[in-house]
Amino acid sequence: MDSTQKENLEMVLGQIKSAQHHADELAKIVKSKPNIEAWVVAKMQRASTDLSDITHYLDGLKMEQGGNITKNYIEREMDMVKAELNQVKSQLENSNLSESDKMMLKSRFNLLTEKKERLNMRSSFNTQIYPSK
Repeated sequence: MDSTQKENLEMVLGQIKSAQHHADELAKIVKSKPNIEAWVVAKMQRASTDLSDITHYLDGLKMEQGGNITKNYIEREMDMVKAELNQVKSQLENSNLSESDKMMLKSRFNLLTEKKERLNMRSSFNTQIYPSK
């Protein structure tokens, strides 16, 4: 491991520790707040999605070295994203939603759309790098 890789590893480990601390703090605060604004839900969803993407990406890289699961992983993730997009679309069609619920669902829809685009790019990239997979 060269010095840049070591610095990156140390930085990520420090950020994980910080994220864990803030997640614990947030959990305590949220339990005492019955009304959470839609923008908070959207930000939390984005943070959760970003952490999930990083985890699965790095896990996929690790697994790629010893086994060919990357394509299957991307396909499974894409299927889950498409299913959730359909669910959000049908929820948005409900006319009884409050404006804050509509805003939250629209934000979720946008995040899922972005994730779908990232998965498409990753799939395309993998096809170029690993054409036989």
